[in-house]
Amino acid sequence: MPEEATDGKGKGPTQEQPAQPETPSNTPSPVEPKQPSGFHLWVDTINKMVQILAVFVAAVRTYSLFSRTSAPGLESKLSMRSELHWHDTASKDVCTAMFHVWAKNDGLRSFDLDRAAVTAQLLDLKTVPKPAEGVAVPVNPKFVQEHGSDIKLDDIEPIPSDLLGHYAPGAQNDSEVTFRFQRLPGHFIVFKLDLGGRESKVLLPFATLQPVSNYTWASDQLCGQNVKETQ
Repeated sequence: MPEEATDGKGKGPTQEQPAQPETPSNTPSPVEPKQPSGFHLWVDTINKMVQILAVFVAAVRTYSLFSRTSAPGLESKLSMRSELHWHDTASKDVCTAMFHVWAKNDGLRSFDLDRAAVTAQLLDLKTVPKPAEGVAVPVNPKFVQEHGSDIKLDDIEPIPSDLLGHYAPGAQNDSEVTFRFQRLPGHFIVFKLDLGGRESKVLLPFATLQPVSNYTWASDQLCGQNVKETQ
């Protein structure tokens, strides 16, 4: 007789256990990413280009608005004015002219002045056309320069020493130069001061230092003579 299999403890034959069915796993199987088509790549590229273009256009509009509104107020502004005064001397044939000038930084940016020039022109009033009734004949620096004669000014100190240099916003300097003239009845004189320099700092990166310049002038009858004295 065939031997019966026991469980090793002598308690009788053992029974084979039925195979357990495998439990399905809850972990989803990996899905391969779907590659974008050529059309989608083209649309994405166009979308990025449109965004870059929109940023560029916005930057240009912002800069244009800044240059038309804020930038002019940030430019350097050299303001100047002058006065001409006369004084008598011990000699009745000689008078003293005192040309007083002011220079001020009325802007929001600093600048440095490094050039100063004082000129003077003398005009014989007999060369001025007689005005018609109700018509004024302008006797301005341009007219005097075209029809008058230059006066030699050997030394204009202390104007360069007083006015040249650094000007922070709001800074102001003044100076006065004195000359002596021979009295010439019927003559008109024009004094003019030109100042020039450059900005101390640029407004935008890679920008160049912009020049700064201005002028002022004062005029009067030579030696302050009035019309009755020149007739």
